[in-house]
Amino acid sequence: MTQMISFDWPRTMGSAMAPLAPLHPSFVDGATALCPFNDDTPKLFERWFADQELIGVMGDWEFLPLPYYDQTPEEFVRRTRRSTWLVCARENESLVPIGYTGLYVQSRHRVGILRLAIAESKYRRQGHGLRATRMAIDWAFRSLDLFTLHLSVTAANQSAIELYRGCGFRECGRYQLSRFSRDGRSDEVLMELMRSDWPPANR
Repeated sequence: MTQMISFDWPRTMGSAMAPLAPLHPSFVDGATALCPFNDDTPKLFERWFADQELIGVMGDWEFLPLPYYDQTPEEFVRRTRRSTWLVCARENESLVPIGYTGLYVQSRHRVGILRLAIAESKYRRQGHGLRATRMAIDWAFRSLDLFTLHLSVTAANQSAIELYRGCGFRECGRYQLSRFSRDGRSDEVLMELMRSDWPPANR
């Protein structure tokens, strides 16, 4: 179950990075937490968005920072800090930033476009993506009072599709062969989750 909390954790020690500024979790679900951005967030995004494997499975709107559109990491963080969370792994009494999740909110329509990336590969397939998605959905429907959530994912990313289905999303359409990667073209799968369908019956 998602918990809304407010307390400080000790400094984080990530295996691939120097000590970071303290992180302050707002939501916790088991071994995963969602934390607001802090002063060290730009350097995380600079490293994550240099990962071409990660970029390859994202939607086009995901890689707006460098080197695209002449945005610096600082500008990207400043633009998205109110709608995006750091996904952090809880290890003992430390928090390790491993990715991010958030929403592009269309306020007039009360619609959110969900995005998620577990950027640190060693933390994938450990349930962090599932827990982060559940917390983001709770935030969208309970705190932001949104009506529905949308997302899109490449058809080649079957693990992500199964994750989203497990959270109640259903496929609502496809753009044929609209995603390009080193492995060729694949469909872009469109998915949606209505507020009335959350939480799913199997949760």
